[in-house]
Amino acid sequence: MHKTYKELDNSKVTQYLTNPTLPIIKANWKGNPMSASGRFLNHQYPFVPQFADILKWKSKTNPELADKKKDSFRVDTIETDAFLTSGKDGICWIGHATFLFRVKGKLFLTDPVFSSPSLLMKRFSKLPFSPGRLDDLDYLLISHDHRDHLDESSLKSVFRVADRVEVFTGLRIGSFIQNIKPTVKVQEAGWYQQYSIGDGIELFYLPARHWCKRGLTDTNYRLWGSFLIRTPLLTIYFGADSGYGGHFKEIGELFPNIDFALLGIGAYKPEWFMEASHTSPEKALQAAEDLKCKHFIPMHYGTFDLADESLSDPIRTAKQLFEQGNYSFQLVVPGVGEPVYAGEKMPYRYSF
Repeated sequence: MHKTYKELDNSKVTQYLTNPTLPIIKANWKGNPMSASGRFLNHQYPFVPQFADILKWKSKTNPELADKKKDSFRVDTIETDAFLTSGKDGICWIGHATFLFRVKGKLFLTDPVFSSPSLLMKRFSKLPFSPGRLDDLDYLLISHDHRDHLDESSLKSVFRVADRVEVFTGLRIGSFIQNIKPTVKVQEAGWYQQYSIGDGIELFYLPARHWCKRGLTDTNYRLWGSFLIRTPLLTIYFGADSGYGGHFKEIGELFPNIDFALLGIGAYKPEWFMEASHTSPEKALQAAEDLKCKHFIPMHYGTFDLADESLSDPIRTAKQLFEQGNYSFQLVVPGVGEPVYAGEKMPYRYSF
């Protein structure tokens, strides 16, 4: 049973921020609420990470430690550029929250992280092909500023080869990206805003229950969010990082024909600490049900060790719960580099 939603105390809101050049798709939405200190606020489950909670987590013995030590799971990697050369519309997982989408012939990349974004964050999954193969990339989506989603070295790799790429992201993230490549075209959006993209494609920036931080003093200075790409034939929701909340049901109501929902299932233990930032496998399945999607592709597992659980725990648990439950969508589990094409047989990897 999920908690009753805790709504934001509007007395703590001093201003609302949006991109005035982009349309707002939600009636009566003023913009993203902000505190007196100029920091963004979640409109449900208000949350600011506290150093004391991190100390509490790290000071306790990890009950999953024995399982982690004996766990040898690695996500399957199909070392091929088949998706890049196919020309077909669809989805290809590159690991963690990095995906390629091809929609109406246009190539999108989400939250590119190609190696270890820090010395403390070892990468456990391989790449299916060299980032140098991304020279045909059209659009880059950056959901938020955490280092496992916004990695400076990976962005440089993209910009070296993708000369015409355009970037879509959240409010206040654009300047960080343009510090890396000043000439790159960037559009920033607030929640419930539609980007100007063309090509017969609609692109929206939508809520997530999360937060932002890269340095010591910039907590929630930049906005976090999720993306939805829609054409008459294909709709993809990229959930990025998010805890469970009412936004999933709302997005499902705003966009009633989601073909694929990409949702995180990892970095969820201990739940008392992680639930404000990430969905557990159980809550990700519920989120997919709330979205009324046709297919759910899990992500945010098997690439980085970010929490107490073992690398295999999230996908093993998600598959067990799905097979025991009665869900209205299909669970799709591709390997890294394995193409997923609409209307074709869907992969369902890993047996436990």
